[in-house]
Amino acid sequence: MQREEINAIDGMLLDMARRDPNAFMSYVLRDERTGRCIEQAPMHESWQDEITKNDHVVLWSSVESGKSSQITVGRTLYELGRDTSKRIVIVSNTYKQSEKLVGVIAKYIESSSDLRRVFPDLLPADPWTNSQIFVKRKVLSKDPSLQACGVHGSILGARIDWLVLDDVLDYENCRTQAARQDLWEWFQATLVGRLTEKSKIVVVGTAFHPEDMLHKLATQPGWRALKYPVLDPETGLSRWPKVWPMSRIEKRRQELIPIEFARQMLCVARDDADAVFKREWIDVALKLGNGKDMVYALESVPPGCGVFTGVDLAVQQHSKADLTVLFTIMVHPDGTREVLCVESGRIAGPDIVKRIVDTHNRFHSIVIVENVAAQDYIVQFTRGTSAVPVIGFTTGSNKVHPEFGVQSLGAEMMGGKWVIPNRDGQCAPEISAWISEMLYYDPNAHTGDRIMASWFAREGARKGNRKIETRRMDFTSR
Repeated sequence: MQREEINAIDGMLLDMARRDPNAFMSYVLRDERTGRCIEQAPMHESWQDEITKNDHVVLWSSVESGKSSQITVGRTLYELGRDTSKRIVIVSNTYKQSEKLVGVIAKYIESSSDLRRVFPDLLPADPWTNSQIFVKRKVLSKDPSLQACGVHGSILGARIDWLVLDDVLDYENCRTQAARQDLWEWFQATLVGRLTEKSKIVVVGTAFHPEDMLHKLATQPGWRALKYPVLDPETGLSRWPKVWPMSRIEKRRQELIPIEFARQMLCVARDDADAVFKREWIDVALKLGNGKDMVYALESVPPGCGVFTGVDLAVQQHSKADLTVLFTIMVHPDGTREVLCVESGRIAGPDIVKRIVDTHNRFHSIVIVENVAAQDYIVQFTRGTSAVPVIGFTTGSNKVHPEFGVQSLGAEMMGGKWVIPNRDGQCAPEISAWISEMLYYDPNAHTGDRIMASWFAREGARKGNRKIETRRMDFTSR
């Protein structure tokens, strides 16, 4: 390629970097480990576009998703480069944390040749400290160009044009209503009153509590709120495979208890006081199952026990469709329900029948399948083509029945009637997903597929009265 062509391409890239924040990130920002130019993932492009279009943005994202690099560092450099008169404040949970972010920005301004090429007028001025910096301006101003602030700290100057709140929440300032209110009042008194008429605010972090400051801001008029969990809800795949491949996500799922995985990775906040399934109830079942593993077959059913497989069907196969779940439990003579195996997937109709037959053969189980609407053909087809004992189960208002409905599983766990296999709290991925569905169960929203399958298995055991030879029973809504 000729030198003239190279110069022309570089000129185009520079022009784009001055006008487009995504082009700027790719041109200026460097990977901290490799020193190479970063690659914008689709979610990063979405963040920048949303910030451009909206003046007030709340953005939840999973840990290690590039929030600070993209927004607190990159976008701040872009905004300051386009307008060196701006007065910017970065707020983090601690003063040291925000000071560190200011330091990264300062280092780019001091030493990045690529930044200098994009914005040649973005130059250091005095004073220049660890916590506040001034850049050369065309107008006089006593306010710093950029300054750091920790939660409950104070700021210098009277006006803010660009405000970034980066991971301001923690356990302590979200734990009680008083702590949440205290943080809210500090934000209003210290920061909001200093915002200029054309200011922009971006608040980024992970979820903590349904009534924390980020959730409260999301309900205010004029605010745009967005969630970017590590798994794309439409595809079930990683949003950023380069950093979070599926294998790493599953490893993290194993490392964290379900509540923390949901909070840190899936952007879901939870308040145990208002939850239908209490964490302490599930802990009882985990304690009873500590040292046990999920199994994939039984050589035989122990005397006096019965095995039941609940099947929650999903007849559609597109990426947003529900899962087909096969949930197998063994009921002991004392009525204790031990979870043996949980399997799920988006499975085509004929393959569902094969999976049902295979599960029955592996566990010698009675199978309970929902038989409403289009799902009834699975029941009929399985009965007509195999010797599997299949029970059709009709759901309706019984799902929310306080004694026999879905939420009764929690009361049984509290009473020590469920055994969940685990190793010191670490569960198989499918069981962890089931626990998450219970912890975040909302009677007014869609019930998790694994919860439904476990309920079917439990109802099969309860109504079947452990009569293993029963071929069919009539299960209808009350």
